[in-house]
Amino acid sequence: LNGILGSIETEGGVMQSSSAPTDKFPSIDKYIDDLAKKSGKAKKIDGRGAKDMPAIMGGIDKKEKDGKVTESAKANVVTNNVANGMLKDPGAIKVCISTWTNFAFSGTGAQRWEKALSALPFFAHLVTNASEMSQFADIVLPATFAPTEKLSIITNMANLHGHMSIQQPVVKPLGQAKPEETEMMWLLAEKLKARGFANLFDYYASLEDPETKKKPANAAEFIEIAAKISSHKVWDGKDKMKGDQISGWEDFKKKGIYNTETYAYKKNWGKFKTETKKFEFYSETLKKTLGLFAEKNKTTVDEVLKASGYEAQGELVFVPHYESPKRHGSQEEYPFTFIDYKSRLNREGRSQNTVWYHEFKKVDVGDESWEDVVKINPVDGKKLGIKTGDMVKLTSTNASITVKAKLWEGVRPGTIAKCYGQGHWAYGRVAAKDYAKAIPRGANNNELMPDDYDRLSGATARNGGFTGVKISKA
Repeated sequence: LNGILGSIETEGGVMQSSSAPTDKFPSIDKYIDDLAKKSGKAKKIDGRGAKDMPAIMGGIDKKEKDGKVTESAKANVVTNNVANGMLKDPGAIKVCISTWTNFAFSGTGAQRWEKALSALPFFAHLVTNASEMSQFADIVLPATFAPTEKLSIITNMANLHGHMSIQQPVVKPLGQAKPEETEMMWLLAEKLKARGFANLFDYYASLEDPETKKKPANAAEFIEIAAKISSHKVWDGKDKMKGDQISGWEDFKKKGIYNTETYAYKKNWGKFKTETKKFEFYSETLKKTLGLFAEKNKTTVDEVLKASGYEAQGELVFVPHYESPKRHGSQEEYPFTFIDYKSRLNREGRSQNTVWYHEFKKVDVGDESWEDVVKINPVDGKKLGIKTGDMVKLTSTNASITVKAKLWEGVRPGTIAKCYGQGHWAYGRVAAKDYAKAIPRGANNNELMPDDYDRLSGATARNGGFTGVKISKA
C-alpha cells in the first residue's frame, strides 16, 4: 500500500533508514589459516543455504577475481535452527562461546535447546546475568553492563536523524565483570597465543588507533582503539560532516553523541536497494536472488519454493500473493489458535527478575499483576466449564504448559492469547517461583510453540496463529 500510494519517504509515510557513518574493522583474511579457510566454506549447522532453507535475505554477494565478478545469493543466519543441527549431529560442535543469549528460554521449541546444550562438551556463557542457558554452561563469565560499565559505540535512528552515541564507564565493573566483545576476546587471544595459536591475537594487535596510529599493547588500549575505529568518521575531521561538528575523540567523549543532518523527504527515491533502484511491485530482486540460489543448488526456483513449503509457482512468486496459513495441529484435535504477544515491560527479556515487572504487569492488555494468565473468550470458557482463576493445561503438538485462566472479551472466540515474558525457571529469585528447585513463575510460550521458519528469510515463525492448542482443566 505504501508503494501504491507513494507513501515512502514522504511526510506521514514510512522512511528508509538514516544512518550515522560507522567504519569497518580491517580485514581478517590474512590471519585465517588454511584449515579455517576450508572449514569456513563447509555447510553451516543452522541449515542455511539448503534447498529447503534458502535464508536468502542477506542479499547478493559479489566477489571479484582476476577481473571477473561472480554473484551469489548471500545466506542469512537461522539461529533457532542451530539446536536442530546440534541434535542431528551431536559431535558437530565441541566448544561453544555465547553472549547475550538465552535460547533455552527465548527460542520457540525451547526444549530442543535444553537437549542440545546438555550434550555440548564445553560451553562458556558470557552474560550480564545468569539465565536458563547458563545452567548448561561449564563456565559462566560475568559481562559488563553496557550503559554504565562499558566503552562502546552504538547507533540508532529517529525523528529523521541518524545517531551515533558513545557509552562510557561511569562506575567500576562489579566484581570480575569484563566487556565480553573486547576485553574477554583479547584475554582469550592472549591465552591462545601462549598455546601456539597466535592468529587471533596477531590480528587484534595489528589494529591501529586512527588518531595516534598506535597499536594496542594491552586490553584497555584494545577496547579504546576498537571504539575509535568504528566511530572515527564522525570526529577525525577528515570528512566534512553534514550533521553535528565534532573536533576530535576527546570532544566526542565530552558531547557523547553525533547526529546526522535532517533526512530529506524522497532523498532516496530512485536509489532503493533493489535491482531496479525503485519500489518493486514485481520483485526483480527476489527473482535474481532466487535464481542465483537455485543455480547454485542445481535445481529450479519452483523446486526450491516447493521444498521450502510455499504454494506459489512461476511468475506469481514475484508479486504480492496469497499463501494458505500454516498451522501445527488440526482444527479438530487442537481447536484453539494460540496468539503470542509481547509484554511492553520485557526490555529485551532482561527485566523479569525485577519486582516492578510483576507489580506493573497489568499494563499489558488483559494481564494481571503478579500473575501469568491465558486470556480465553467468555463464550469459550462457558463451553469448557472454565472460569477466571482456574488452572488450565494448554497442549500443542509440541508440549503442554499449565497456567491460570482469565475470561476476557478482548480475544475472539476460537483464539486464546498469552503474553510472552514469564515462565522463567532459572533467571533469579523473582523471575522463578523457586530458583533452587527450578520451578517457573508462570509458563513459557516458547515451550508450547513448535519451531518453524519462514524459509526464504530464515526468520523464526512466531505470529499468524501457526500453533493450535487444546484446553483442559489442570
